[in-house]
Amino acid sequence: MIRFSDVQLQDWKTLSTLDNGVLETCVNELSSTEAMLVSGPDISDKFEQCGLNSRDALVLVRQLLSLKSFARIQDKTVEDLGSDVFEALERAFEGDEDVLKSLEVKRSNLMGLVFSDSVNVASKTHQLGQDHENVLISSGTICDIRPVFQPGRDDLAAAMIVNYLNLDVTEHGERRSVRFVLDQNDVDRLIKQLEELKRKTKVASDLVKTKFDIRTFIVGDDSFGS
Repeated sequence: MIRFSDVQLQDWKTLSTLDNGVLETCVNELSSTEAMLVSGPDISDKFEQCGLNSRDALVLVRQLLSLKSFARIQDKTVEDLGSDVFEALERAFEGDEDVLKSLEVKRSNLMGLVFSDSVNVASKTHQLGQDHENVLISSGTICDIRPVFQPGRDDLAAAMIVNYLNLDVTEHGERRSVRFVLDQNDVDRLIKQLEELKRKTKVASDLVKTKFDIRTFIVGDDSFGS
């Protein structure tokens, strides 16, 4: 059984306002595109060319990738997925006939987009970039100054600076925060290692592009999307 989050339901309300003729154009364009579109931003750009504004294109792509990933994991056919999705929407929008009727009119085109080859490949690309444990959500640093007082007096004798690195990661689907204390050698070593990692990533990316002549994505860059 599918249950949509509040954010997803807001996306579906946005989808209910889209012009069905534009969606049909999107279906036809993905079907007729000679070069495979292999990332979310690629597909979003194509939808904008078909007449959607950038916000609506992003919302549509977000839901298409999510639905295709679900369909692949659950081994759903287009008919099965359509039934599951619209049963969930009927429960969520019970009493809101306008939204339900509008989405029902768009059902065929929406499912056609979900099961297009481009969305299939883009969803795999997206999932491979996100399907990991300990994914970094956010990071931050703290420079903590600690005073050292002279014995028995209020006068400062010295000050100690302690550096912290805070990382928020996902672990088994849960958010976890970790704090590391870094001395100056740690900071210098991390900077050096991260700069080296950027160089290695570029070398690896250029090698694959040159040797196999295929699009190569680095997770998190503009061409990959989030």
